[in-house]
Amino acid sequence: MSFDALTAYLDSLDACGIPARDLSVWQDHRQIYRHMSGSADGEKRPVTARDIYWQYSTTKVVCCTAALRAVEDGLLSLDDRVEAYLPAFGKLRVQDGTQIRPAKTPLTIRHLMTMTGGLTYNWNTRPEMIALFENSQADIQDVAAAIASEPLSFEPDEDFQYG
Repeated sequence: MSFDALTAYLDSLDACGIPARDLSVWQDHRQIYRHMSGSADGEKRPVTARDIYWQYSTTKVVCCTAALRAVEDGLLSLDDRVEAYLPAFGKLRVQDGTQIRPAKTPLTIRHLMTMTGGLTYNWNTRPEMIALFENSQADIQDVAAAIASEPLSFEPDEDFQYG
């Protein structure tokens, strides 16, 4: 299989203002193609396999795809409570005007995938939360507990909020 056209396309993205490109293609659990090009610092340092990229919202597609594959395999239900996998989400609170009260509706996988769970990005403004997320040693339980400690913007399934 030739990846020449893909390589040419990736290299052409520099002219579109995309300074760094790193693409890996896997088949049957083995890497069959990898191409890195461009500048990791936006100027001179070439892209290497050790560079780290902030994925932000692109991870939503990957996570939802993985979850839906687990649903197809019978390993997960969209109506499963998040607390079954991340216990910190078992005692959620909701910001209700000036009051903070316990959530009435449990948070489910479906709420997370449809952005109807009430989760916010408020943790971006708290220094201790920023430090936790930037700490590469933090595990998923620590991060989940920190996110779950923030009040939801609304009761799960009552509204939509990108997050």
